[in-house]
Amino acid sequence: MSARRMLTTLIVFVVGLVVGPFLTPSPNNQPATTVSERANLAKATAFYVAANHFLNDGDDAPLLEMLAATFVDHSPLDTEPTATGLVRYLASLRATYPDMRLEANAIVARDDMVTIALATTEATTAIVDGPVPDRTSSIPGIERLRMQNGRVVERWASESLPSQYEQVASLEVLQPAGWFVFCVMERLEFEPGASMARRDSSDSLLIVDAGALSIEVDGGGEGEPRLLLPHGQIGDSVLQRGVPAELETESVALLPAAEAYRIWNERDETVVALRVEIQMRSPSATFVSGSVSQVESDQDVAESTQIGMLLTESNDARPYQLRLIRWLAAPNDLAPAHLVLGIEQMLVSGGALEASIFSGNVSVLTRDGAQSELREQSRVMLPAEGLTARWESLVSYQATNKAPSAIWLVSLVPIQHAGR
Repeated sequence: MSARRMLTTLIVFVVGLVVGPFLTPSPNNQPATTVSERANLAKATAFYVAANHFLNDGDDAPLLEMLAATFVDHSPLDTEPTATGLVRYLASLRATYPDMRLEANAIVARDDMVTIALATTEATTAIVDGPVPDRTSSIPGIERLRMQNGRVVERWASESLPSQYEQVASLEVLQPAGWFVFCVMERLEFEPGASMARRDSSDSLLIVDAGALSIEVDGGGEGEPRLLLPHGQIGDSVLQRGVPAELETESVALLPAAEAYRIWNERDETVVALRVEIQMRSPSATFVSGSVSQVESDQDVAESTQIGMLLTESNDARPYQLRLIRWLAAPNDLAPAHLVLGIEQMLVSGGALEASIFSGNVSVLTRDGAQSELREQSRVMLPAEGLTARWESLVSYQATNKAPSAIWLVSLVPIQHAGR
C-alpha cells in the first residue's frame, strides 16, 4: 500500500555544526553570525539528533534532556503541548513507521530563534491490512525553535503535519470452525453519577474518549487487566483487582474475558467512553442489533449505542487480529482508499472527517444513535458519528480543512498464514 500524496511534516530537522549518525549535512545551512547564535544552532542540531535517536531505538532520555522544563509545543496538531506530548507523538510515529527518519534541508539561527526545513524519509507501515498507508518521502516543512540556556523552550511546526497513527492495542481472536465472528463497538455516555457493571464473555477494551471515569475490577477473568495510555502517555500497567482506578481521556483498559468490573462517573460533566468486544456466535444463532448495553439491574444504565455485525462464516478455524488504532489527523490529511478484509469501525471524537465509499457494505452511526446503510458516495462525519465497513468494502477517509480531527479505528482482520 503506497501513500497517495506527499507529506509536509510535523517535526523539522536540523543539520549544521553537529553531525550525528542519523543526520546528513545540508549545503543550504546558513552560518550564524554571533557566538550565541552559533551555540543555538549547535543545540538545535543536537535536539534533532536526539529525536532521530529516539525514532531509531526508543531511548527518549537525550531528547528530554534537550527540552526546557517549561517547554511549550505550538504544533497545530491536537496533541498535549508539552514534552510528554512531543515524545508521545514521536513514539506513535516510531510504532507505526519503524523505518521513518527525519531529514534536514536547511537551518538558520537568528537571535534566540532557529528555523529549520525538514522532510521525512520513505517509510513502511507496521500496521498492515488497515487504513494506515505507507509513506513516500515528504517535501520539506518549516519548523521554528526558540532556544534558551541551551534548551528548546518553544516549538512551532508546519500547518500540515503527518498523521499520528497509534496502534493502542492488539488482540488475537480464534474463530471456531463454522461459527460467526461478531464485533461490538459501543459509544457510552455517562451522566454525572451514572455507573455501569459488566462481565463480558470475551476480551474487551474500554476507552475513555473525553473526560475521566473511575473503574474497579472485581475479578473472575483469566489474565491481567491492563491499562494502556494512562494519563495520556504510552504505557502498560496492571489494574489491581479491588482497587479503584481513574481512567483519564485517551486511557484504554484491556479487560480479559469473564472479568467483572464496574465503571462510574464522579465528575460534574458527562463523560464519553467506548467499549469494544469480540464475540462468537454459533451457526444456529440469530443476530439482533440492539441499542442498550447489558448491565446489572441494580446499577444505573448509561446511555449506549451499539454497532455490531456478523463478519463471515468459515469451514475452518480461522485466527483474527483485533486492532485498536487512534488517529490524530491534520487538516486535509488522507487515509487512501483501502480494501477492508474483515471489519473496520470508525468513530470520530473530534473535528470532522469525510468518508468516501467506493464499494461494499457500509453502515453509518449518526449522532442521535440511529444506524443506517450508507448509500451516498461520500459523507462528512462529525463528533459522535461513525461507520462500519464490512468484508471487501473499499473506503477512504480525509480530515476536513478546518481543523485537526481525532478518530478511533477498530479493525478485525484475518491473520494470513503461509500456505493458506
